[in-house]
Amino acid sequence: PCFISEDETTAAPNDPLFSAQWALKNTGHNQGTAGIDINYLPAREVTQGSSDIIVAVLDHGTQLDHPDLNVSSKSYDTETGRSPSQIWGNHGTACSGIISAKTNNNLGVAGIAPNCPVMSISNQLMGTSDAPQKRADGFNWAWRNGASVISNSWRSSTFSELLEDAIQSAMTNGRNGLGCVVTFSAGNYDSNTVGYPARSLPDIIVVGALSLSGKRKSSTTIDNEGWWGSDYGTQLDIMAPGVLIYTTDRTTRVRDYNDVTT
Repeated sequence: PCFISEDETTAAPNDPLFSAQWALKNTGHNQGTAGIDINYLPAREVTQGSSDIIVAVLDHGTQLDHPDLNVSSKSYDTETGRSPSQIWGNHGTACSGIISAKTNNNLGVAGIAPNCPVMSISNQLMGTSDAPQKRADGFNWAWRNGASVISNSWRSSTFSELLEDAIQSAMTNGRNGLGCVVTFSAGNYDSNTVGYPARSLPDIIVVGALSLSGKRKSSTTIDNEGWWGSDYGTQLDIMAPGVLIYTTDRTTRVRDYNDVTT
């Protein structure tokens, strides 16, 4: 068998804020536990992603001309039913940076898979009567236009068979019949049941939020974000770092010194 060495031989990237990204290399940030991270540096020796693997981010929309993001040329706005995508808030650009911020470019942060382009699927993420239809349109557009992964960090209070059918269609028909990987955040309500539609279909990968100490994020974990907790329950599949995450922000947004985005 060919074993992969656990020795860390890859140098840290030169992105100025890499040292603050505890999720990638935790040295005991903010009284956390050293080593509680995603083993980013050893993983970089194996892969940094591929231009053939497009990650769709269904969210507020990603800033398409962001200087520190690897953005796909394909994008879609669910509100207007047209391309390119629009910007309806700040959350989409932040989510995209975690995935695909350019790395070793002396700028901002390092992305987990910098070679994977992000496809911006923009939605207002508001509880309007036609929101399920629009989000379903986003899923269908993403898989039909080459997305391999569809990432979702939102929840809905409204059950929708239409939306579930679109998610299932992506997981069945995407990637030329291999099926897209669909991920959802578990939710931020400290509940013992994950949010909807994350819990709706068994093949959805549901991701909970991990604190710097390796515990589920709750109102008592050591992260100075005491107002929320990660949802959990039988539908939860995996945990990932979810607090004090440095990532990209819209370059036109006015920021203050308390922001943890760049």
